[in-house]
Amino acid sequence: MMQNSLKSWLSLLGPCIFALFLFFMLTSISVMIVPLKEDLKIGSVGIGVLASSFFYSYSSFQIIAGLLIDKYGIKRILLISILGVSISIIGFATAKDFYMALFFRIGMGLFFSSAFAAAFYAAAIWFSSSLFPFIAGLVEMSAMFGASLSAYTLAKPVKMFGWRYTMLGCAFVGILIFVYSAIFIKKDRIFKSTKDTPPSILKNLFFLIKNKNMWLCGIFAGICFSPILSIATLWGIPFFVEKYHSTLNVASSFTATIFIGVAIGNPLIGYFATKFNIYKPTMLAGIVINIVLISLLLYLPNFSNFSVTIISLFIGISSSIYVIPFIIVKEQFPIEICSTAMALTNVLCGFLGTIIFQPLLGKVITICRAMNIAEVNSYECALSLIPLALILGLILIFFIKSSIQERERA
Repeated sequence: MMQNSLKSWLSLLGPCIFALFLFFMLTSISVMIVPLKEDLKIGSVGIGVLASSFFYSYSSFQIIAGLLIDKYGIKRILLISILGVSISIIGFATAKDFYMALFFRIGMGLFFSSAFAAAFYAAAIWFSSSLFPFIAGLVEMSAMFGASLSAYTLAKPVKMFGWRYTMLGCAFVGILIFVYSAIFIKKDRIFKSTKDTPPSILKNLFFLIKNKNMWLCGIFAGICFSPILSIATLWGIPFFVEKYHSTLNVASSFTATIFIGVAIGNPLIGYFATKFNIYKPTMLAGIVINIVLISLLLYLPNFSNFSVTIISLFIGISSSIYVIPFIIVKEQFPIEICSTAMALTNVLCGFLGTIIFQPLLGKVITICRAMNIAEVNSYECALSLIPLALILGLILIFFIKSSIQERERA
């Protein structure tokens, strides 16, 4: 079954494109903040809720999606998900008010919940174990490419045609992904329980939830992912506009560069950290570099556009260490519950980055504005929470068991 064939690569492309589309839609809201505020009559808190609602449902249903994939296989769950996403985007595009838009954003998150679980599971069952770190990085890279593609390509259509027609175009892309997946994704075998694997869905879940190392890996991944979600997908564009007096297109290019950095870093960091067995040193170096670079952007003035671009690129590369916990989790659990294990790790990652950080930053910005603090200082104050969170992640590294020997001693 684990044969690195052309058919396997074509099959993997389906969930990879879906993961790309996930981040494309996630970041789309960052280039529509002004028209959404005007059209739906909402403020910054409303935008934060609209952005995070995607992940309320996305995070909530990831575990269920992982369990369903483990039980019923990738293809049928993925096809249902892609169709549901396309319908939800159409609903969002035609929303008459904030609550209708919120309902369909939640729908998008719900149906996107199978994206990463399916992609990681495909990498685990269709390819040899030695290729998993590299392929996991490629999966994450495709997602980051989707995010950067969104920032680069949506600003002009939103300005020319409006956000509603732009979203209808995105729904059409979803239909194309559905057609590709229906044709090219091969039917995967469904694993049966073994004596080492819990026999039922609920027992699988409880078996994973009781594992302390999985919780630590998920929380660490979420902390490292928070700069990507908070800066690159939502508050980075208005921050760059205010601090560096950038145009919307230039600010979008800065945030897109963060995603390009992540896309470069994910496969390389995943591969080399595994090849040389340097998980913890890589995590430590990445998080320290991230703290320094984000602090430079927040607290030092007068950077040129070129300097901001370079800093943004390396913020993305250093943030790529969030892929390492997924590799650790994959090595820790048997293939029969791999999809659920990956989904649970991704839930913890997304919970911190979106359900907590995005609304919290929006609230801090609103409080600062109410206190008549300058707009740029409001963004600096809110985004200062990210380096503080990264310091917590630095501490967590020393408690994560990254090798078989460490886990056996735990």
